[in-house]
Amino acid sequence: SWELAEALAAASVIRARAGRGGEERTLSLAEHALAVSERASGSGSAATASRLNDLAEVLISGENEIAARPYLERALRIQKASLRPDHPDIARTLANLGNVLRVAQEFDSARTMLSRSVQMLTSALGTRHLEVARSLSSLGYLLWQLGDCDSAQPLLEQALLIREDSLGVDHPAIGKAHVLLGLVLNDSWQFAPALEEYERGLSVCLRAMGPNHPYIATIHNNIGELLREMGDYAGARPHYETALRIWESTKGQSSPDVAMVPNNLALLLKTIGDYSSARPLYERALSINERTSPNNLAVATNLHNLGALYRALGDSSEARRS
Repeated sequence: SWELAEALAAASVIRARAGRGGEERTLSLAEHALAVSERASGSGSAATASRLNDLAEVLISGENEIAARPYLERALRIQKASLRPDHPDIARTLANLGNVLRVAQEFDSARTMLSRSVQMLTSALGTRHLEVARSLSSLGYLLWQLGDCDSAQPLLEQALLIREDSLGVDHPAIGKAHVLLGLVLNDSWQFAPALEEYERGLSVCLRAMGPNHPYIATIHNNIGELLREMGDYAGARPHYETALRIWESTKGQSSPDVAMVPNNLALLLKTIGDYSSARPLYERALSINERTSPNNLAVATNLHNLGALYRALGDSSEARRS
């Protein structure tokens, strides 16, 4: 029945948004919900379009945007044929499709869809609804990616306020919202406010996720980078070391994420003149990236950094090789 389809879909979306484990189980729930809906209400019904959207959202949560795109495009075709043009379900599909297009680097189309989604959801649901916050956050993220921090910041601040009112200050989504706002402030050279947002995000996420979650490592790395930019080298180092320890334990010794932290830590050590400690870290980052992404820009960056270190050490033969 359609009631069963809705229940299955709701369970899958709740699991996906909460970031719970068992991705296969979550995806299976969404796929089952779609199959039930198609049998109960037909393949061209608005209910089926909603289940297509749910399935796509689960795929997006699993960072499989390419697979999500055809489901969203099909959902949008059905909704445009069966719903009024300003229906919030269409806005939700536009928001999800905008996020998919952003990942695909189709930025103009993504911006159009996300902007339209914000307008429609605000009109239909009011300014304090969680779906509005999600669309505001997505649009703000896109604008940040495009380098428009001035436009991104007020959208992300508004999204954060809505989420705090709806979810409370200790929800993991609040922690991530603080971190994203911190990134925007960091790129706007507002270092002190950025650090405050990162630290708020870290506090919330530590309570929600525990100290060894990979996202905690991301925050520590962000704080380390910011403190290094601010010249607080002593403060930056333990954050880099914590990020490295977490990523090594959760992602293994050869993850590209693991390579990023030794490179950042080596850059810090080189800056303070500790060349002998920086060298093995640069070499480790290069080794990981050469194994995992030999044609990646990260390899070129590692080689450049290592060459500069060799020159500082007076090792001209190694510098030429790098």
